[in-house]
Amino acid sequence: MLEQEALLTATAAMLLLLALHQVRPVRAALGRRGFLLALGGTLLPLLDLPLRFAQAPDRIGLLAADARFYALYPTACLLGALGLLAAAALGASSALRMGGAVALGYGLHLLLTLLTPVGARLFWPFSDLRVALPLMPAGHVLIVGVLATGVLAGEALPRLRRRFTAAAAVLVALYTAFAAGEWAMLHLQARRFEPRDVAARVEPEDALLRQWAVVKETAEGYHLWRWHAYANTLTAQALTPRSNEPGVLAWIMADPTVRHIYFRLFRNPVAHVEVSNSQFTLVVQELADVAEGGGRSLHVDMDPSGGGRFYELERFY
Repeated sequence: MLEQEALLTATAAMLLLLALHQVRPVRAALGRRGFLLALGGTLLPLLDLPLRFAQAPDRIGLLAADARFYALYPTACLLGALGLLAAAALGASSALRMGGAVALGYGLHLLLTLLTPVGARLFWPFSDLRVALPLMPAGHVLIVGVLATGVLAGEALPRLRRRFTAAAAVLVALYTAFAAGEWAMLHLQARRFEPRDVAARVEPEDALLRQWAVVKETAEGYHLWRWHAYANTLTAQALTPRSNEPGVLAWIMADPTVRHIYFRLFRNPVAHVEVSNSQFTLVVQELADVAEGGGRSLHVDMDPSGGGRFYELERFY
């Protein structure tokens, strides 16, 4: 996940927490200190980014994709160590309440992340498996907008605060349910798409859920279908090879930096290699961005001997 998307997800988690805080049992259980700790917990997955950004400011997009505290094991170790310190200083019951508040904020952020195509590597360092249930695009722009509107309206009219917050929460729940229905329907349809023995990945392509992508990955390349929800039309695109020069790409992929970015930052990477007498140029893009020419891209330039490598990670809006 890029840093902008990760920060938007943290913002959405904070707004959800504010909505939950309007519920009396939740407010009573958290208290003021617990609420502040829960707000801090929404930023816990991004805890290691400032230090790593200071070490490599030109690679922040990659760092956000590599944030270690999206994984359960390092997060559990950190919370366990802090819990022991809190128990020694404040007592076991206070430490448990504080840990529960932080875990609530962390869980909201993690849940929102898992509902995007980017997902999270929950089991790192034991596995690089990416876990995702892609019901909505990364960043949660629509959710942030709806919840922010409800919270701000409630602050402007305190007597109606709970009603505004409840209305925003209901809209978010309806949006999520609608996305889940479309996602499930497309998964059922994709079973009939050739090749039938290949599992399909279904991902939303815009915040309003107007267009979805269905991708089946084979050794030859990517089979891509796009479903236009409002028009209820399904269009298939020609097979897209993973690379135009598989042999050269395999040689370039021996570079650990290229392999790291290729597999960490891209879900459906498409590589284009240009060869000349003076240099090799590798451009990697997401499958969904190849036709449109936008999205994130990785550029690597090198001389024919493989030296003089220049890496550039770009994001277009």
